[in-house]
Amino acid sequence: MFSANGTPGPAGAPGTPGTNGQGGVTAAGADIAIAGTGTVADPYVVSSKIYTIGLWPELGGYVFKISADGRHGLVAETQNQSAGSGWYLAQDVISNPLTHSTNGKKFMDWRLPTKYELNEMYLQKGAIGGFTSDYYWSSTEGNSDSAWRQIFADGLQGTNFKYFSLYVRAVRAF
Repeated sequence: MFSANGTPGPAGAPGTPGTNGQGGVTAAGADIAIAGTGTVADPYVVSSKIYTIGLWPELGGYVFKISADGRHGLVAETQNQSAGSGWYLAQDVISNPLTHSTNGKKFMDWRLPTKYELNEMYLQKGAIGGFTSDYYWSSTEGNSDSAWRQIFADGLQGTNFKYFSLYVRAVRAF
């Protein structure tokens, strides 16, 4: 039988290696960290950003409480949202972007802190900054007519009638 093709010849010498190409991921969002150059020798590693206690403008303020893995926590605004508001209007005051710092205006999920969170803020009031020695509202109700508040002069917590006019400082989770 006749074949149109002859037997294959020996393999040729290997060619020159090509250069590494650019990887597909080159930018990260606010809570994403990227390490590496995207090459075979130094591939990209994408991970969530890890936060510590301190000022984080990209989160809107001062991180005063974090989870064990550093990826979640609570942020306090760096300025008061009101020098005098009743408890019923406090969330409305917090929802107004005009009452926030430049960094705080980037977010819309601000709220009143719970009485536990407010105490955590009191314990770090010097680092967070901007507090007075006056009374601040928490979101925790005492009963239908009262809510918990904290005095930032001495840290004492108690309840006040909801119509009293107290300071308001916002908090948000990340």
